[in-house]
Amino acid sequence: MTVKKRWSLVAFLPFLAMALAFPLAFGGQPAVDGAVLAVRAIPIDEFKRGAGTRFGQLEFLGGLVLSTEKSEMGGVSSIRLLPDGKRFISVMDTGHWATGEIARDAAGRLSGIRDYRITSMLGAGGRTGNNHKGDMDAEGMVLDGDKVMVSFERTHRIAAYPLDTFTQSGPLSVEKTVKGDYRLRGNGSLETLLKAPADGPLAGALIWIAERSYDSNGNFVAGVQSGPRKGVFAVER
Repeated sequence: MTVKKRWSLVAFLPFLAMALAFPLAFGGQPAVDGAVLAVRAIPIDEFKRGAGTRFGQLEFLGGLVLSTEKSEMGGVSSIRLLPDGKRFISVMDTGHWATGEIARDAAGRLSGIRDYRITSMLGAGGRTGNNHKGDMDAEGMVLDGDKVMVSFERTHRIAAYPLDTFTQSGPLSVEKTVKGDYRLRGNGSLETLLKAPADGPLAGALIWIAERSYDSNGNFVAGVQSGPRKGVFAVER
């Protein structure tokens, strides 16, 4: 890992943590779908007060407490950085996309969020996420080439959206989870979605992990969607 990559990753982790710490109740769809929202950012200089910035080989580079006027940032489920290391895509469990750009100061430390927009997700048949939380409960997300893959709870599925037009497009395809001897709970299923390396033993397969769906031993149900090791496995609780 290069120094540049380490800087970007470590600096972004606090932003992710703070975003997920906001209340899960969504403060409301913006009056104009996709309109730019002002984001207030309060810098965090230490991971823990008085603990300094060095933790073994890790250095805490900074974080942000983020908020909007009407709490529109609540409900963020998953965030992914685009290749430029600045712009990001996130999904919300209310059936919305949230996009923006990470701002940094002259020293390269996190300073705020720019161009933050919330847009209703389109589902099968063009339905939006405004009043369809039961069907558009987006939880996991991963970038897969020219597609954005999103996992949904309640109506359990994985949908592929076009990366270049995801905010205006419905899913290109929708697939059910791999078959197996398990049962997914309505509001406790596809919480995490990952993409395995193409040159690894899973041959680039999508991997999902459930939140509160367990096997007979009480462990988290998980699945490999394709490839030579396609099937169900478990993550120890």
